[in-house]
Amino acid sequence: AANVSEGDAAAPASGPTQVDANGLLQADAMTIFWDLDNLRPPEGLELIWAYRLIEAAFEFAALAHIRVYARAGTLSDDTVTTLQEIGVTFTECPLVAEGSDMVLSTDVINFVRNGGKLDGDEDSDNAAAKAVAAVPAARSGVMVATRDEGMASCVRFAAAQRDLCAGSVVCG
Repeated sequence: AANVSEGDAAAPASGPTQVDANGLLQADAMTIFWDLDNLRPPEGLELIWAYRLIEAAFEFAALAHIRVYARAGTLSDDTVTTLQEIGVTFTECPLVAEGSDMVLSTDVINFVRNGGKLDGDEDSDNAAAKAVAAVPAARSGVMVATRDEGMASCVRFAAAQRDLCAGSVVCG
């Protein structure tokens, strides 16, 4: 399991962030922001990787939801449908360089600022997203699944928002 972002292990036990004896984040809910353009499984294994990300999130929280970000055309329509059927929220990003990075990092920041919700998602989100959004923000964590070092700033932002986010984890 991944360790919490720098500084999380030092959070006081009385604050919203809880860590276990190994310094691992313990939250009630975890939202996974998966940068599929930079952390891409072999074709046909997207479903297996989604399940593995959920299993990783369960190391930190009892509830988990995945939001996948990929540029238009990265996934087949069948793969998108299959991921959505298991509760994954798919966001198609612009076909520009770093398109999914821009959307994902903006969504992480807005998600934390808005207490575990993204603007306009209330009506369109699936049951998994709504269950995670119902958890108080200070007891909800963020996991960013990527290989892109450029995502570090949005992860640091999430980790620093003690009253809005239980902590952040990076995997990939």
